[in-house]
Amino acid sequence: MGPRPPALLVVFCGGGWDVHLLGDPRGMMADQQARARLVRYAPSEVQHIGNLDVGPVLAPFAKSFGDRLTIVRGVHMGIDGHEFATHHMLYGEQLFQLYPSDRDTLQAAWVRSHGDTMLPNVSLSHVAMNTARLSDPGLASPIFVTPDALEALFGPGEQLMLKPEARDMIETQVLSRTTGVRRASFQRAATMARRDLSGVLSIAPAVSLLGDRTADVLSDFDRQCLMAYQLIANGMSSCVTIGQTGFDTHLSFEYDDHIARGRAVFGDPGRFNGRTGLSMLLDLLARPTDPQGGSPLDRTTIVIASEFSRAELQRNHNPENNHYLLLGKGFARTMGGRVFGASDENTATALKVDPKTGQPDPNGVLLTPGVLFDTVLSAGGAAASRGLAALLA
Repeated sequence: MGPRPPALLVVFCGGGWDVHLLGDPRGMMADQQARARLVRYAPSEVQHIGNLDVGPVLAPFAKSFGDRLTIVRGVHMGIDGHEFATHHMLYGEQLFQLYPSDRDTLQAAWVRSHGDTMLPNVSLSHVAMNTARLSDPGLASPIFVTPDALEALFGPGEQLMLKPEARDMIETQVLSRTTGVRRASFQRAATMARRDLSGVLSIAPAVSLLGDRTADVLSDFDRQCLMAYQLIANGMSSCVTIGQTGFDTHLSFEYDDHIARGRAVFGDPGRFNGRTGLSMLLDLLARPTDPQGGSPLDRTTIVIASEFSRAELQRNHNPENNHYLLLGKGFARTMGGRVFGASDENTATALKVDPKTGQPDPNGVLLTPGVLFDTVLSAGGAAASRGLAALLA
């Protein structure tokens, strides 16, 4: 049995997450009533784990995987619309460049580079994963690819194990680079894809590895994580996208929704000792199960992101201070974890930084989705070394 292919796992938190609960914490000061509408924990509740200062939702994950984790703060997304900001993230566009795009998505660029190592059904599993959750356009956007990338993603026609009508629907309706694609098209295509894959994409083997739960108690995101494990660990796909939606909340009373959804992604301390979501997935991926030695995690590059963060006052969109969470293959491991980039404490906007150190520098650069796009591809060996070289192993 040959070596397993390098893998890319993209975790998309759709709707605009709250970085203050995660990797760019700001405790509520007593005299800052405006901040009280966004942040409801005191500065003393910011947790210091190794080199990382994190908010309460990310803290359990950081305790377990902090040595692998790089938090890139102060990423300017360029625009505050959900679809456009997601487009910037997935295509690595420069600031303010809108649809259409002649670039590949991050996922398509990865598949194009590593295509010679992938099994024939990779394209189909990629479609099924990316059309499984549709309440936010970002999860479908990875298959908004240019016509030139169609062959790279789906392979020759005889390898596309979809019924003809499903393939026609994907090519004519799903592979669109505009925002006008209707959700029903994705749902129909996804139904057909899952029907053909029912015997391939079972999570039962992964559930059996957990030993302390059955499939009926898994959350939707848990199921996505176990599907990702099946695809990556067994070498079935070198590119998988999963995600949690519902972060699109604007009102202060919806603050708790961000906590609940964030815990669903990173691990819920109230369920199975926190080994749910990504904490569960990374535990599985870290097991030394690859035929040639090592673990699936050793060959998997992971990027966790959302289209933007949340602003103070009315919890509106804040594209001026997002962050990315990076770990896995190609990223330098640092005892205690690493923070790269910075944001202004008072205005919650990205600061220019020295690209070699990540420290604030008025003569430095503003971090954008484009430089993170290049960095992720470089980390996984899908492109010549470029992006933020300081983050690479």
